[in-house]
Amino acid sequence: MNAIPRVWTFAALGLLGVVVLALSALALTQHHGAPATAGSPSPSKTATESPQPEPSASDTPSAEPEAPAAVAPTRHLTQLTTGTLIRSTTGECGGNAPTVEFSTDAGATWAAGDTSAAGASQVLRLLSGDIGQAITLDAACAPTGMWSFSEGAAWEQTADLVAGSWYFNPGAPTTVHAPAGDVPLPCTALALSAYETTAIALCDDATVVTTTDNAATWSAPVPAPGALTVHAAADGFRVMLDGSAAQCAGVQVAALADGAVAPAGACLPAEYAPGDVALAAGGDGTVVAWAGDVVGRSADGGANWG
Repeated sequence: MNAIPRVWTFAALGLLGVVVLALSALALTQHHGAPATAGSPSPSKTATESPQPEPSASDTPSAEPEAPAAVAPTRHLTQLTTGTLIRSTTGECGGNAPTVEFSTDAGATWAAGDTSAAGASQVLRLLSGDIGQAITLDAACAPTGMWSFSEGAAWEQTADLVAGSWYFNPGAPTTVHAPAGDVPLPCTALALSAYETTAIALCDDATVVTTTDNAATWSAPVPAPGALTVHAAADGFRVMLDGSAAQCAGVQVAALADGAVAPAGACLPAEYAPGDVALAAGGDGTVVAWAGDVVGRSADGGANWG
């Protein structure tokens, strides 16, 4: 055999090898690399999607605390011109009798007042002044009064206070007794506080209304979310607020000015049940708040305590 046939033989074998390799590569490409069609089987191995992490409590924005629903206060508080504080529970005519206490050390300690001669079944209002005075209901649930000439230590019944005084009976929540007599309120009220010709009422829809002319006219309702009770004094109207909306575990006090509730003052930490609050003011910026077991005193209208 000569050299030329052998060369052609080796060339043919090499070309055949190249063709085989090319066909093998094409087959592998079609099997692994071609995209799947609607009728083609899925590849034997598929990519696994990583599970999305659940949002944690810290990732979820916290809801704003809701202001508690307005309820009727079950306490009263006043400060006499002598500095003595007098406080009471409201009691309920036909139910639990009210309790009265007094403090001569700015609320640090309290002593029980003797009301056995007062005939009071419910306290409607504690008045400020030189002596202890209160508008009450008698055993027949009729308006009467009691007073104390011992700064709250002993009380006796009197009818002399009723006719010319402001008072609010929760049993008749759409009426207030003004110095001139009974007049209608512009809302269903939960509490009312008055000073001379002015008064402020807390309504059951968490608004407040005021009058400056002995209840002849009333203001438009002013929203007061979180309002717990109200107070009128010589230096204006104030509202006690639940502190939840301000991240305050207690209460705050705000003035009512220019037809709106002003920004509240400092937090007075306190744990209290609904209604277990009362507010008093001296007319000179002094404010005393009672919430739960806490009595706080402020010299600047509630901006600071202590």
